[in-house]
Amino acid sequence: MLLHRFRRAGVPKGVEPQLAELTLAALRRPYRCKDWRYASLVRHFHDPLFFHEVERLTYADDPHVRLRAQFVLHVAEHPERNVTRVSWRRWLDANQLTA
Repeated sequence: MLLHRFRRAGVPKGVEPQLAELTLAALRRPYRCKDWRYASLVRHFHDPLFFHEVERLTYADDPHVRLRAQFVLHVAEHPERNVTRVSWRRWLDANQLTA
C-alpha cells in the first residue's frame, strides 16, 4: 500500500534516497511476490547514480536480476505507461528471449 501511495503522490525528497536503496535491494534479491511494484517508483527518482546502479545490474550474473533491472529502465524511459502485474508479465514475455 505504501509503494502505491508513493507511486501516485510522488516520493518526498527526504525519502528518495532510502526508497532508491530499497528499490536496488529489491532488484538484487531473489524474486519475491510483487517486486515489480518497485518499478513504478523510478519515475520519481532523480539521482543519476541510482540509474547508473540499475544499468550495472543489467550485466548481473543472475538472469532474473538482469531482467528486473531492464524492466526498471524500460519503465523510466516510458513514464506514460502504467506498471501493473500484467504489464510486467507482457514485458517479460517479450524480452526474456533477448535477455
